[in-house]
Amino acid sequence: MPPFLGLPARLELEDGQWALRTAFAKLEFDDPVALLPGPLSNTLLVLEREGKIFAFDNERNTEKKSCVLDLSKVTQGEVDSGLLGLVFHPQFGVPGSPNRTYAYVHYAYSPDPVVGRWPEYTKPTRSRLVRFSVDPTTFKFDRASELLLIDQEDQNIFHQGGSMFFHPKDGFLYLSVGDEGASNCRLDNCQRIDKDLFSGVLRLDVDQRGGGVSHPIPRQPETGVTANYYIPNDNPFVGLPGVLEEFYAIGLRSPHRITYDAVDDVTWIADVGQKGREELDILKAGANYQWPAFEGFEKRGGIPEKPLGIWTDPVLDLPRDQSASIIGGNVYRGKLLPGLVGKYIFGDFVTGNIWALDYDYEGQRLVIKSNERLLSSKFRNRKNGITSFGLDAAGELYVLTLGRRSKILRIASTTPSTNAPKLLSQLDLLGVREGNPRAGLLPYEVQNPLWSDGATKQRWMSLPKGQAHFEAWAPWRFPEGTVFVKHFAMALDERQPDDTRALETRFLVAARNKDYYGITYRWNREGTDAEVVLTRQEEELEITGVDGRVRKQKYVYPGPFDCMTCHNEEAGSVIGVRTEQLNHPVSGVRSWFDDNPLVEWSQRGVIDFKLGNSSAAKAPRLVSLDDESSSVEERLRSYWAANCAMCHGAGPRIRSNWDARWSTPLDKQGIIDGELENGERVEGERVVVPGDVERSAMYSRSTSDAASLRMPPIGRRRVDEKYTRLLEQWIKSLPARHASAAPSPHAEPAAPSTSGAAADAR
Repeated sequence: MPPFLGLPARLELEDGQWALRTAFAKLEFDDPVALLPGPLSNTLLVLEREGKIFAFDNERNTEKKSCVLDLSKVTQGEVDSGLLGLVFHPQFGVPGSPNRTYAYVHYAYSPDPVVGRWPEYTKPTRSRLVRFSVDPTTFKFDRASELLLIDQEDQNIFHQGGSMFFHPKDGFLYLSVGDEGASNCRLDNCQRIDKDLFSGVLRLDVDQRGGGVSHPIPRQPETGVTANYYIPNDNPFVGLPGVLEEFYAIGLRSPHRITYDAVDDVTWIADVGQKGREELDILKAGANYQWPAFEGFEKRGGIPEKPLGIWTDPVLDLPRDQSASIIGGNVYRGKLLPGLVGKYIFGDFVTGNIWALDYDYEGQRLVIKSNERLLSSKFRNRKNGITSFGLDAAGELYVLTLGRRSKILRIASTTPSTNAPKLLSQLDLLGVREGNPRAGLLPYEVQNPLWSDGATKQRWMSLPKGQAHFEAWAPWRFPEGTVFVKHFAMALDERQPDDTRALETRFLVAARNKDYYGITYRWNREGTDAEVVLTRQEEELEITGVDGRVRKQKYVYPGPFDCMTCHNEEAGSVIGVRTEQLNHPVSGVRSWFDDNPLVEWSQRGVIDFKLGNSSAAKAPRLVSLDDESSSVEERLRSYWAANCAMCHGAGPRIRSNWDARWSTPLDKQGIIDGELENGERVEGERVVVPGDVERSAMYSRSTSDAASLRMPPIGRRRVDEKYTRLLEQWIKSLPARHASAAPSPHAEPAAPSTSGAAADAR
């Protein structure tokens, strides 16, 4: 078999009229998280998460960058930590001004940073706001001039915030701060302003003007020290007893980026949600953005009897299938992209989506006119996800992404395109629709298939060279050029189940550099050919049930990003071809193999491990949902392993409070009486409450059609009734007892890290 079956070795995709292009081809950065212009110059500065700032000329062909500040030996990077904020004083470079050399930096200080790997989530750092003196010509920072303004203990490496700006109208410094990390605001910083400086926006007079403008700091945070600034007299909580008067707004979870637009006099806040919604807020004095009582517009916890400040809704929230770690952007005021002028451009770390939000005003109220998704980029998740946006002095927009040797990007207009063949007929796959493709493809079945809204599936693997590397309890590894083929069909009349319509054929490709990509081809109604899907599509099918009644059912054709949501790196990318799914006798499939495929594949050299029947019998094995010879518990745990484990338990960097893996015993999975990552929606709710279906989130999420609740969140529009009936039966059979939260399988579950961008999904 030829490698890739005619598919490209690396997928290139542009799914709309906009695309990302390299802005400075000869420059690279390691995990860049912020970009801004140097005042009164043609210089751009880029912050690297691990503690360095670089300056370079804003010229397309520039080759030289200079490190102007190196804090890497005292900066704890990774995930949400690191060097995250930089702003120059408004009078920077102004001759005669006492502030002409000042710049302000926010970073996570550590005398012993963990480098090259993830630190423990609870590794303590110091959340620091500092001032440096900077040469106005070279932008070289004077390391010895560092002056502390805020230095407080930070018990968790997530939710740092750290974005800053000076407001041109009042000259005050505004700084966003997260809730210190951990899920559900467990560190107790939300909805209070009498402890530490977390979970809101701070407003400081760094010029210490005094008089009718500002006054000295009245009290210190519990775990830190503040100095070298004053409190503006009109800060909204000034004068309340025992409070930290720095707060200008409160109730934020993880405001990685806040940005001010001078034309509309609006400050945008992008606040990363925990698991349900992502939100955009508009900064207002005394605003309370409601975390953790609300996530977006969705209620998730108790509302304080007397909430602080002004209870303030977001202007926009997004469901998890669109955004899972929002990255705030900027209002575009440049000249190169006239179609985007006046729109707020923002993105998402996990999905790679970038939007243009068009808005207007009704009196003093901002009103959303539209929110257009410009593109779904290949820059997503902790491998190379979008971490930030930035403007140069001319108002032109740049996009930053995570990764070693990352390049600064810009948005450009284009037309939809991909390097994958447009039609399935252009691939070397004759006979797929009929279930009998050309020789050389290896058919296989899985013990417990992923639920796909009732579609039937056939599966093949193309292994062009080498062998698959066998693992008993871990994902297998496959040589470059391996392609997995899955064909979907649906009986539109359930009274004639053998008369099916071809819907789609999906491919998962072991690409170059140990990478994977997924791509889908959607069949036409005549079944004569299938066309590549560049972005998610939906179709409303009319299906006649066994009772003769016709129902309408939405069916989702996934785009390339959707494929990789499940086939993620933490889960090993390939989630069907692994030991526990293949360890079974084959029946009813055209195959080389009459017996256990593990044994046959071993004997034929498909895998690099010698297995016999006795060793296969000792290997892990899922059971079918229909296997009544197995216990209900085994059948359900097998279903969770097939349908949930790619996110729940796949790895420590994917946020989950319970573990669906078959290798984890039930009493260690965090399921029975397991605490919910996203908080209780009804009193006493847990993952599963013995004897109580109504308070069991696993059941409600498996039966819900709401986008914020539905599990799995992508690809399911129809309830798997066979599974949910079995789940209900099992829950009711469990002896009821007092629900005390079971320990989470991960001490501090995380999600894809944004480089300080938006890490734990968050």
